[in-house]
Amino acid sequence: MGNALQSMIAAPAPPPVVLVPPLFERNLAGRNRMAESSYDLLFSKLPRARLFNDYYAEAGRVVARALLQPPEDRNVDICAQVEVPQGVKGEQVHGSAAFRWQKNEDDPNTFLDLRVSTASKEYVRLRGSYYHPESGFGVFALVPLISVAGPQLGLRYSTENIAAGLVATPPPNGPVTVDSLFSKAWLVGRSGSLTAGIQYNQSPPGRGPVAAKGVPAELKDFNLALGYGTPGRGPLQPSFDFVLELIQGSKFVASYYHHLVVQRRVNNPMEDSNVEGITNYVDVGLEIEHMLEDHGADSVSNLQLGASWQVNKNVMIKGKVGALSSAGVLAFKSWWQPSVTFAVTGKLDHGSRKLQLGSVVSVENFGGVRYERADPNYKMRTQTRRHEADPTLREKYPLVLPVDGGAGVSPSYPLPKELRPGSNVL
Repeated sequence: MGNALQSMIAAPAPPPVVLVPPLFERNLAGRNRMAESSYDLLFSKLPRARLFNDYYAEAGRVVARALLQPPEDRNVDICAQVEVPQGVKGEQVHGSAAFRWQKNEDDPNTFLDLRVSTASKEYVRLRGSYYHPESGFGVFALVPLISVAGPQLGLRYSTENIAAGLVATPPPNGPVTVDSLFSKAWLVGRSGSLTAGIQYNQSPPGRGPVAAKGVPAELKDFNLALGYGTPGRGPLQPSFDFVLELIQGSKFVASYYHHLVVQRRVNNPMEDSNVEGITNYVDVGLEIEHMLEDHGADSVSNLQLGASWQVNKNVMIKGKVGALSSAGVLAFKSWWQPSVTFAVTGKLDHGSRKLQLGSVVSVENFGGVRYERADPNYKMRTQTRRHEADPTLREKYPLVLPVDGGAGVSPSYPLPKELRPGSNVL
Protein backbone atom coordinates (compact mmCIF):
# COMPACT_ATOMS: atom_id res chain seq x y z
CA MET A 1 0.00 0.00 0.00
CA GLY A 2 2.82 2.37 0.94
CA ASN A 3 4.63 1.70 -2.34
CA ALA A 4 1.43 2.40 -4.30
CA LEU A 5 0.97 5.74 -2.52
CA GLN A 6 4.58 6.69 -3.13
CA SER A 7 4.26 5.93 -6.83
CA MET A 8 1.20 8.21 -7.03
CA ILE A 9 3.07 11.15 -5.48
CA ALA A 10 5.03 13.02 -8.15
CA ALA A 11 8.71 13.31 -7.40
CA PRO A 12 10.03 16.89 -7.30
CA ALA A 13 11.47 18.07 -10.60
CA PRO A 14 15.27 18.12 -10.65
CA PRO A 15 16.83 21.61 -10.68
CA PRO A 16 17.85 23.09 -14.05
CA VAL A 17 21.53 22.52 -14.78
CA VAL A 18 24.19 23.75 -17.17
CA LEU A 19 26.69 21.20 -18.48
CA VAL A 20 30.42 21.85 -18.01
CA PRO A 21 32.27 19.74 -20.61
CA PRO A 22 35.93 18.73 -20.29
CA LEU A 23 38.55 20.57 -22.31
CA PHE A 24 39.02 19.20 -25.81
CA GLU A 25 42.77 19.89 -25.87
CA ARG A 26 45.22 18.89 -23.17
CA ASN A 27 48.00 21.16 -21.98
CA LEU A 28 50.77 18.59 -22.32
CA ALA A 29 53.50 21.18 -22.88
CA GLY A 30 52.74 22.76 -19.51
CA ARG A 31 53.81 19.58 -17.76
CA ASN A 32 57.44 20.28 -18.74
CA ARG A 33 57.57 23.87 -17.55
CA MET A 34 60.11 23.19 -14.79
CA ALA A 35 62.61 21.92 -17.37
CA GLU A 36 62.11 24.93 -19.65
CA SER A 37 62.74 28.64 -19.51
CA SER A 38 59.87 30.52 -17.87
CA TYR A 39 60.29 33.23 -20.50
CA ASP A 40 59.59 30.70 -23.27
CA LEU A 41 56.34 29.58 -21.62
CA LEU A 42 54.88 32.86 -20.33
CA PHE A 43 53.46 35.79 -22.34
CA SER A 44 50.60 33.58 -23.67
CA LYS A 45 53.10 31.55 -25.74
CA LEU A 46 51.66 28.16 -24.77
CA PRO A 47 47.98 28.97 -25.42
CA ARG A 48 48.85 30.75 -28.68
CA ALA A 49 50.88 27.74 -29.79
CA ARG A 50 47.90 25.47 -29.08
CA LEU A 51 45.57 27.85 -30.91
CA PHE A 52 47.71 28.16 -34.04
CA ASN A 53 49.32 24.69 -34.15
CA ASP A 54 47.27 21.96 -32.44
CA TYR A 55 45.50 19.64 -34.91
CA TYR A 56 46.83 21.63 -37.87
CA ALA A 57 48.44 18.75 -39.73
CA GLU A 58 50.79 19.66 -42.55
CA ALA A 59 49.13 19.40 -45.95
CA GLY A 60 49.32 15.93 -47.40
CA ARG A 61 50.27 14.30 -44.09
CA VAL A 62 48.61 11.96 -41.64
CA VAL A 63 49.66 12.35 -38.00
CA ALA A 64 48.93 9.54 -35.53
CA ARG A 65 49.34 10.14 -31.79
CA ALA A 66 48.99 7.96 -28.72
CA LEU A 67 48.87 9.28 -25.16
CA LEU A 68 48.62 6.30 -22.86
CA GLN A 69 48.69 5.93 -19.10
CA PRO A 70 48.30 2.57 -17.31
CA PRO A 71 45.40 2.65 -14.81
CA GLU A 72 47.52 0.65 -12.36
CA ASP A 73 50.14 3.42 -12.08
CA ARG A 74 49.05 7.01 -12.73
CA ASN A 75 52.58 8.32 -12.22
CA VAL A 76 53.85 7.01 -15.57
CA ASP A 77 52.73 7.53 -19.15
CA ILE A 78 53.96 7.31 -22.73
CA CYS A 79 53.41 9.76 -25.58
CA ALA A 80 54.13 8.69 -29.15
CA GLN A 81 53.68 10.32 -32.55
CA VAL A 82 54.13 9.09 -36.12
CA GLU A 83 53.96 11.42 -39.14
CA VAL A 84 53.26 9.76 -42.49
CA PRO A 85 53.64 11.79 -45.72
CA GLN A 86 51.00 11.03 -48.34
CA GLY A 87 52.02 11.10 -51.99
CA VAL A 88 55.31 12.93 -51.32
CA LYS A 89 58.22 11.20 -52.97
CA GLY A 90 61.50 10.98 -51.13
CA GLU A 91 60.07 11.75 -47.68
CA GLN A 92 60.35 9.25 -44.88
CA VAL A 93 58.09 8.39 -42.00
CA HIS A 94 59.14 10.26 -38.85
CA GLY A 95 58.21 9.49 -35.28
CA SER A 96 59.05 9.91 -31.62
CA ALA A 97 58.10 8.42 -28.28
CA ALA A 98 58.61 9.61 -24.70
CA PHE A 99 58.26 7.54 -21.54
CA ARG A 100 57.62 9.73 -18.48
CA TRP A 101 57.60 9.25 -14.73
CA GLN A 102 56.52 11.96 -12.32
CA LYS A 103 56.56 11.98 -8.56
CA ASN A 104 52.88 12.81 -8.13
CA GLU A 105 49.97 12.58 -10.56
CA ASP A 106 48.69 16.02 -9.54
CA ASP A 107 52.13 17.67 -9.43
CA PRO A 108 54.08 17.43 -12.72
CA ASN A 109 57.01 19.62 -11.61
CA THR A 110 59.23 16.72 -10.51
CA PHE A 111 59.61 14.22 -13.33
CA LEU A 112 61.96 12.11 -15.44
CA ASP A 113 61.41 11.22 -19.09
CA LEU A 114 63.23 9.29 -21.81
CA ARG A 115 62.62 10.33 -25.42
CA VAL A 116 63.48 8.38 -28.56
CA SER A 117 63.19 10.10 -31.94
CA THR A 118 64.05 9.59 -35.60
CA ALA A 119 65.38 13.16 -35.75
CA SER A 120 68.98 13.27 -36.94
CA LYS A 121 70.25 15.20 -33.90
CA GLU A 122 68.09 13.75 -31.16
CA TYR A 123 67.96 9.97 -31.29
CA VAL A 124 67.82 9.34 -27.54
CA ARG A 125 67.79 11.86 -24.71
CA LEU A 126 67.07 11.81 -20.99
CA ARG A 127 65.51 14.76 -19.17
CA GLY A 128 64.72 15.31 -15.53
CA SER A 129 63.43 18.02 -13.21
CA TYR A 130 63.16 18.52 -9.46
CA TYR A 131 61.31 21.44 -7.87
CA HIS A 132 61.07 22.26 -4.16
CA PRO A 133 57.90 24.36 -3.74
CA GLU A 134 58.66 25.53 -0.18
CA SER A 135 61.92 27.23 -1.18
CA GLY A 136 61.04 27.99 -4.80
CA PHE A 137 64.29 26.47 -6.11
CA GLY A 138 64.55 23.74 -8.72
CA VAL A 139 67.11 21.96 -10.86
CA PHE A 140 66.79 20.28 -14.23
CA ALA A 141 68.97 18.56 -16.80
CA LEU A 142 68.87 17.30 -20.38
CA VAL A 143 71.36 14.58 -21.32
CA PRO A 144 71.66 13.34 -24.93
CA LEU A 145 72.52 9.64 -24.77
CA ILE A 146 73.32 9.16 -28.47
CA SER A 147 74.56 12.49 -29.76
CA VAL A 148 77.69 14.58 -30.14
CA ALA A 149 76.01 17.42 -28.26
CA GLY A 150 76.81 17.90 -24.61
CA PRO A 151 74.43 17.89 -21.64
CA GLN A 152 72.48 20.89 -20.38
CA LEU A 153 72.20 21.66 -16.68
CA GLY A 154 69.77 24.23 -15.28
CA LEU A 155 69.00 26.04 -12.05
CA ARG A 156 65.78 27.98 -11.46
CA TYR A 157 63.93 30.00 -8.86
CA SER A 158 60.16 30.38 -9.19
CA THR A 159 57.58 32.03 -6.97
CA GLU A 160 54.20 33.61 -7.59
CA ASN A 161 55.67 36.87 -8.86
CA ILE A 162 59.27 36.13 -9.94
CA ALA A 163 60.88 33.47 -12.13
CA ALA A 164 64.61 33.36 -12.81
CA GLY A 165 67.03 30.72 -14.04
CA LEU A 166 70.01 29.83 -16.15
CA VAL A 167 71.19 26.94 -18.30
CA ALA A 168 74.80 25.77 -18.47
CA THR A 169 76.07 23.83 -21.49
CA PRO A 170 79.66 22.69 -20.91
CA PRO A 171 81.58 22.71 -24.22
CA PRO A 172 82.68 19.22 -25.33
CA ASN A 173 86.13 20.51 -26.29
CA GLY A 174 88.23 23.45 -25.29
CA PRO A 175 88.51 25.52 -22.12
CA VAL A 176 85.44 26.35 -20.06
CA THR A 177 84.75 30.10 -19.80
CA VAL A 178 81.78 32.11 -18.59
CA ASP A 179 80.80 32.98 -22.17
CA SER A 180 80.99 29.38 -23.35
CA LEU A 181 79.38 27.85 -20.25
CA PHE A 182 76.08 29.70 -19.86
CA SER A 183 73.87 29.28 -22.93
CA LYS A 184 70.63 30.76 -21.55
CA ALA A 185 69.45 32.92 -18.65
CA TRP A 186 66.12 34.60 -17.92
CA LEU A 187 64.33 36.85 -15.47
CA VAL A 188 60.56 37.40 -15.44
CA GLY A 189 58.48 39.39 -12.97
CA ARG A 190 54.79 40.11 -12.52
CA SER A 191 53.02 42.90 -10.68
CA GLY A 192 49.25 42.92 -10.94
CA SER A 193 48.28 42.77 -14.62
CA LEU A 194 51.77 43.68 -15.87
CA THR A 195 54.43 41.06 -16.73
CA ALA A 196 57.94 41.84 -17.98
CA GLY A 197 60.82 39.55 -18.90
CA ILE A 198 64.27 39.37 -20.40
CA GLN A 199 66.15 36.33 -21.72
CA TYR A 200 69.72 35.80 -22.88
CA ASN A 201 70.35 33.23 -25.62
CA GLN A 202 73.96 32.55 -26.53
CA SER A 203 74.51 32.75 -30.29
CA PRO A 204 76.95 30.33 -31.96
CA PRO A 205 80.14 32.10 -33.06
CA GLY A 206 79.70 33.60 -36.52
CA ARG A 207 76.11 32.34 -36.85
CA GLY A 208 74.16 34.63 -34.57
CA PRO A 209 71.48 37.03 -35.77
CA VAL A 210 72.41 40.48 -36.96
CA ALA A 211 70.73 43.33 -35.15
CA ALA A 212 68.67 45.65 -37.31
CA LYS A 213 69.86 49.11 -38.24
CA GLY A 214 69.30 51.48 -35.34
CA VAL A 215 69.18 48.61 -32.80
CA PRO A 216 72.20 48.10 -30.51
CA ALA A 217 74.27 45.08 -31.53
CA GLU A 218 74.32 43.89 -27.91
CA LEU A 219 70.63 43.04 -28.20
CA LYS A 220 71.29 40.27 -30.73
CA ASP A 221 71.59 37.78 -27.86
CA PHE A 222 68.60 39.06 -25.87
CA ASN A 223 64.82 38.77 -26.00
CA LEU A 224 62.64 41.37 -24.26
CA ALA A 225 58.91 41.05 -23.58
CA LEU A 226 56.20 43.12 -21.93
CA GLY A 227 52.71 41.78 -21.32
CA TYR A 228 49.46 43.13 -19.90
CA GLY A 229 46.46 41.00 -19.02
CA THR A 230 45.11 38.26 -16.78
CA PRO A 231 47.15 35.16 -17.73
CA GLY A 232 47.46 32.00 -15.66
CA ARG A 233 43.78 31.74 -14.65
CA GLY A 234 41.80 28.51 -14.83
CA PRO A 235 39.90 27.46 -17.98
CA LEU A 236 36.59 28.26 -16.26
CA GLN A 237 37.62 31.92 -16.02
CA PRO A 238 37.93 34.32 -18.97
CA SER A 239 41.39 35.77 -19.51
CA PHE A 240 43.37 37.86 -21.98
CA ASP A 241 46.99 38.78 -22.63
CA PHE A 242 48.50 41.53 -24.81
CA VAL A 243 52.24 41.13 -25.45
CA LEU A 244 55.01 43.13 -27.13
CA GLU A 245 58.29 41.29 -27.73
CA LEU A 246 61.66 42.17 -29.26
CA ILE A 247 63.51 39.03 -30.41
CA GLN A 248 67.30 39.19 -30.72
CA GLY A 249 67.19 42.77 -31.96
CA SER A 250 65.93 41.63 -35.37
CA LYS A 251 62.20 40.88 -35.00
CA PHE A 252 59.33 42.63 -33.26
CA VAL A 253 56.17 40.68 -32.35
CA ALA A 254 52.84 42.05 -31.14
CA SER A 255 50.25 39.49 -30.04
CA TYR A 256 46.86 39.30 -28.39
CA TYR A 257 45.18 36.22 -26.92
CA HIS A 258 41.70 36.05 -25.41
CA HIS A 259 40.07 33.05 -23.71
CA LEU A 260 36.29 33.34 -23.27
CA VAL A 261 33.91 31.14 -21.27
CA VAL A 262 30.38 31.45 -22.63
CA GLN A 263 27.20 29.47 -22.29
CA ARG A 264 24.45 28.76 -24.77
CA ARG A 265 21.08 27.14 -24.41
CA VAL A 266 20.63 23.47 -25.30
CA ASN A 267 17.71 22.19 -27.37
CA ASN A 268 18.79 18.58 -27.64
CA PRO A 269 16.25 15.76 -27.25
CA MET A 270 19.12 13.47 -26.24
CA GLU A 271 19.69 15.49 -23.06
CA ASP A 272 17.71 15.34 -19.83
CA SER A 273 14.79 17.73 -19.57
CA ASN A 274 16.48 19.75 -16.83
CA VAL A 275 19.56 20.52 -18.96
CA GLU A 276 19.14 24.14 -20.02
CA GLY A 277 22.59 25.12 -21.21
CA ILE A 278 26.14 24.08 -21.99
CA THR A 279 29.46 25.80 -21.39
CA ASN A 280 31.58 26.64 -24.44
CA TYR A 281 35.24 27.62 -24.60
CA VAL A 282 36.17 30.21 -27.25
CA ASP A 283 39.74 31.32 -27.96
CA VAL A 284 40.87 34.16 -30.21
CA GLY A 285 44.45 35.10 -31.02
CA LEU A 286 46.35 37.58 -33.19
CA GLU A 287 50.07 37.70 -34.05
CA ILE A 288 51.88 40.40 -36.05
CA GLU A 289 55.59 40.02 -36.81
CA HIS A 290 57.88 42.72 -38.21
CA MET A 291 61.39 41.92 -39.39
CA LEU A 292 63.32 45.02 -38.34
CA GLU A 293 65.92 44.55 -41.08
CA ASP A 294 63.15 45.53 -43.51
CA HIS A 295 62.16 48.57 -41.50
CA GLY A 296 60.18 50.98 -43.63
CA ALA A 297 58.53 48.33 -45.84
CA ASP A 298 54.87 48.84 -46.65
CA SER A 299 53.74 45.38 -45.53
CA VAL A 300 54.27 43.43 -42.33
CA SER A 301 56.51 40.37 -42.42
CA ASN A 302 53.84 38.03 -41.13
CA LEU A 303 50.33 38.21 -39.73
CA GLN A 304 47.89 35.55 -38.55
CA LEU A 305 44.51 35.63 -36.85
CA GLY A 306 43.10 32.46 -35.31
CA ALA A 307 39.99 31.35 -33.44
CA SER A 308 38.80 28.15 -31.78
CA TRP A 309 35.31 27.14 -30.63
CA GLN A 310 34.66 24.04 -28.55
CA VAL A 311 30.99 23.38 -29.31
CA ASN A 312 30.62 20.57 -26.77
CA LYS A 313 32.73 17.72 -25.44
CA ASN A 314 32.72 16.01 -28.86
CA VAL A 315 33.21 18.78 -31.46
CA MET A 316 35.72 21.58 -31.90
CA ILE A 317 36.11 24.03 -34.81
CA LYS A 318 39.31 25.98 -35.46
CA GLY A 319 40.43 28.39 -38.14
CA LYS A 320 43.26 30.79 -38.89
CA VAL A 321 43.91 33.38 -41.56
CA GLY A 322 47.41 34.45 -42.50
CA ALA A 323 49.13 36.72 -44.99
CA LEU A 324 50.24 33.77 -47.15
CA SER A 325 47.72 31.03 -46.38
CA SER A 326 44.61 30.15 -44.39
CA ALA A 327 43.59 26.91 -42.72
CA GLY A 328 40.70 25.32 -40.86
CA VAL A 329 40.19 22.29 -38.60
CA LEU A 330 37.13 20.23 -37.81
CA ALA A 331 37.82 17.85 -34.91
CA PHE A 332 35.68 15.13 -33.32
CA LYS A 333 36.38 13.39 -30.01
CA SER A 334 34.80 10.34 -28.41
CA TRP A 335 35.10 10.02 -24.64
CA TRP A 336 35.29 6.25 -24.56
CA GLN A 337 38.05 4.36 -22.81
CA PRO A 338 40.41 5.06 -24.45
CA SER A 339 39.22 8.27 -26.08
CA VAL A 340 39.71 8.81 -29.82
CA THR A 341 40.14 12.13 -31.64
CA PHE A 342 39.96 12.62 -35.40
CA ALA A 343 40.70 15.99 -37.00
CA VAL A 344 40.66 17.06 -40.65
CA THR A 345 42.76 20.04 -41.76
CA GLY A 346 42.22 22.08 -44.90
CA LYS A 347 44.88 24.59 -46.00
CA LEU A 348 44.44 27.16 -48.77
CA ASP A 349 47.52 28.78 -50.30
CA HIS A 350 46.62 32.35 -51.23
CA GLY A 351 49.14 32.49 -54.06
CA SER A 352 48.38 29.26 -55.92
CA ARG A 353 44.73 28.99 -54.75
CA LYS A 354 45.44 25.31 -54.10
CA LEU A 355 43.61 23.50 -51.32
CA GLN A 356 45.45 20.73 -49.48
CA LEU A 357 44.16 18.33 -46.82
CA GLY A 358 45.75 16.66 -43.82
CA SER A 359 44.50 14.67 -40.83
CA VAL A 360 45.32 13.89 -37.21
CA VAL A 361 44.29 10.77 -35.31
CA SER A 362 44.86 10.64 -31.55
CA VAL A 363 44.19 7.91 -28.98
CA GLU A 364 44.48 8.59 -25.26
CA ASN A 365 43.46 7.36 -21.84
CA PHE A 366 45.23 10.16 -20.00
CA GLY A 367 44.08 10.49 -16.39
CA GLY A 368 40.48 10.99 -15.31
CA VAL A 369 39.11 12.24 -18.60
CA ARG A 370 35.44 11.53 -17.91
CA TYR A 371 33.80 14.04 -15.64
CA GLU A 372 31.06 15.58 -17.80
CA ARG A 373 28.67 12.72 -18.48
CA ALA A 374 28.61 8.98 -17.86
CA ASP A 375 28.35 6.38 -20.59
CA PRO A 376 25.56 3.95 -19.56
CA ASN A 377 27.38 1.12 -21.36
CA TYR A 378 30.55 1.66 -19.33
CA LYS A 379 30.55 -0.09 -15.97
CA MET A 380 33.08 2.10 -14.16
CA ARG A 381 31.57 4.94 -12.14
CA THR A 382 31.97 8.22 -13.98
CA GLN A 383 31.70 11.71 -12.54
CA THR A 384 29.20 14.12 -14.03
CA ARG A 385 30.21 17.76 -14.26
CA ARG A 386 27.29 20.20 -14.11
CA HIS A 387 26.15 23.12 -12.04
CA GLU A 388 22.69 24.44 -11.28
CA ALA A 389 21.35 27.17 -13.54
CA ASP A 390 20.54 30.42 -11.78
CA PRO A 391 16.74 30.96 -12.03
CA THR A 392 17.23 34.71 -12.58
CA LEU A 393 19.33 34.02 -15.68
CA ARG A 394 17.12 31.48 -17.45
CA GLU A 395 15.49 34.13 -19.60
CA LYS A 396 18.84 35.61 -20.63
CA TYR A 397 21.28 34.47 -23.28
CA PRO A 398 24.02 33.46 -22.75
CA LEU A 399 23.90 31.95 -19.28
CA VAL A 400 26.70 32.93 -16.92
CA LEU A 401 29.12 30.54 -15.26
CA PRO A 402 30.39 31.47 -11.78
CA VAL A 403 33.87 32.88 -12.28
CA ASP A 404 35.38 31.01 -9.34
CA GLY A 405 34.50 27.68 -10.93
CA GLY A 406 33.13 26.48 -7.60
CA ALA A 407 29.91 28.30 -6.77
CA GLY A 408 27.02 26.29 -8.08
CA VAL A 409 29.19 23.33 -9.03
CA SER A 410 28.21 20.07 -7.40
CA PRO A 411 30.40 19.74 -4.27
CA SER A 412 30.33 15.97 -4.51
CA TYR A 413 33.20 15.97 -7.01
CA PRO A 414 36.35 18.12 -6.97
CA LEU A 415 37.24 20.02 -10.11
CA PRO A 416 39.36 17.93 -12.49
CA LYS A 417 42.97 18.99 -13.06
CA GLU A 418 42.20 20.42 -16.48
CA LEU A 419 39.56 22.82 -15.08
CA ARG A 420 41.42 23.98 -11.98
CA PRO A 421 43.05 27.40 -11.79
CA GLY A 422 46.80 27.59 -12.31
CA SER A 423 49.23 27.05 -9.45
CA ASN A 424 50.95 29.86 -7.59
CA VAL A 425 54.20 29.39 -9.54
CA LEU A 426 54.91 32.06 -12.15
